[in-house]
Amino acid sequence: MSGRGRAALLLSLAVVFWGTQFRATAIGEEAAPALVFATLRVLPAAVALAIWAWLRHERPFRPRILLLAAANGLGMVTLDVIGLTEGIAHAGSGNTAVIVNTAPFFIVLFDRVLFGVRVSSTMLAGLVTGFGGVILMVSSQLGGSGGASFADGIAFALLSAVTWAGGTLLVKWLANRDSAFDIAAFTATMFAIGGLALLAVALIADGTASTEWGSGRLWAATAWVSLGAGAVGTVAYFTALRLISSARASAWLFLVPAVAVLVELARGNVPNATTLAGMALAIGGVALVNMPATRFAPLDSSRPRDS
Repeated sequence: MSGRGRAALLLSLAVVFWGTQFRATAIGEEAAPALVFATLRVLPAAVALAIWAWLRHERPFRPRILLLAAANGLGMVTLDVIGLTEGIAHAGSGNTAVIVNTAPFFIVLFDRVLFGVRVSSTMLAGLVTGFGGVILMVSSQLGGSGGASFADGIAFALLSAVTWAGGTLLVKWLANRDSAFDIAAFTATMFAIGGLALLAVALIADGTASTEWGSGRLWAATAWVSLGAGAVGTVAYFTALRLISSARASAWLFLVPAVAVLVELARGNVPNATTLAGMALAIGGVALVNMPATRFAPLDSSRPRDS
């Protein structure tokens, strides 16, 4: 199987877990405050990935890589989760979903500025089409009353998009530099540092008094979002970054809301025509992004090319 085919399988796995985690999160947050549940979704994943990395690890990380993993944990885990949580609280889930899905555009921008990577017109059209599909899927939830609180929510959602974009490019850069780069160990370090920071924020903001620790639904939801969406989904996404460009990989994020819609359909909540149209656009956009296209030489031929 080609590298692009393997990447498609890995990203499909990530999208399934990430798309189904919304329902699991709703279940988990019935038994725990949002930030407490967010911490529960991160720390068990860190432990599982650390064990996996220890069982198969061939050589220790250099201190610089550990520092980069810790920094990425604070950004791609701590700030990303806080941005999502506060964005939804102040700006609504629809507005937050739209802003968060601007991450692929930030990836293209940062890739262009930092590495001189250009994208084809077909890929850019695919990104715009996929993003339009996301807007249609969440259009019924869009809007807001304005004011400082709403603006704060948009800013938090934007923070989530930017930190995800930056984290994606960091992992891509490290994977390009070192063929033996251990994604599992790097992700475990990310989740451990980011999760501990998130735990501190959760204890200060929410506390644990209202958490139903004996709830089976809480722990079932935690297992799904932590081991599935957290550990498996993130490692699958990072591994795909070895095989294709960051812009192509991040475009698959447009399919996450489509999977969430399918989950609701399975629960008996039939989507309207606008939502279905949005799903079709998102799928079409991802297909466009992943179509073979003429490669553009980067500004500096020593820098990584789009793939």
